[in-house]
Amino acid sequence: MADTPQKPTPPRVKVARPDELTRETFEFIAAIDEFKRNNMISIVSLEDLLTISHSLGYSRHKANSGELELQQLQNEIDRYKKEKGRLFPNWSEIFGIMIDMGYTHRDQVA
Repeated sequence: MADTPQKPTPPRVKVARPDELTRETFEFIAAIDEFKRNNMISIVSLEDLLTISHSLGYSRHKANSGELELQQLQNEIDRYKKEKGRLFPNWSEIFGIMIDMGYTHRDQVA
């Protein structure tokens, strides 16, 4: 049997266990869960995600207006999914993407 070239698989992403999450990440995930319960929805849109993060006090120093901010977030999530081979990043990964984009808590802004 001839060896056929294998498609390279992306490296596996180590996903944090619940006991490894930071307090900020845990609060972010809890706020998403609460938002879903309060609005009786199962899927959170990017608009909802930004609303939740803003309600927790997170914003970007170089924030753009509405649609551009949504598009930048979508682009970063898509880039992450392609780089990491993740079809559905979890909420802690999404939070990490937002932090990498420059989202900070109002208490952390100097």
